[in-house]
Amino acid sequence: MSTGSRLTAEGVVRSCGLTWFQYGTHLLTDDTGTVRYALCGDDPAVLDAVTDRKVRVSGQLVPGYPLDGGPFLVKVDVVTGA
Repeated sequence: MSTGSRLTAEGVVRSCGLTWFQYGTHLLTDDTGTVRYALCGDDPAVLDAVTDRKVRVSGQLVPGYPLDGGPFLVKVDVVTGA
């Protein structure tokens, strides 16, 4: 995966809370709860509205991430039901 490229992924949106990698406002996890991506967007309320729901997100991989072994950071611009 190259940063700046477009990404579409499905999973469950979770609130980020405190994480060891300290970036993103939300997380996208798989069915087992494993973090796949850190998420951010222009309006965090969009991700808040789908927290704990399975969705499909699309956006750009943010250049410079991942950091310190954390997940890729996706700037989300589209959220749809999975």
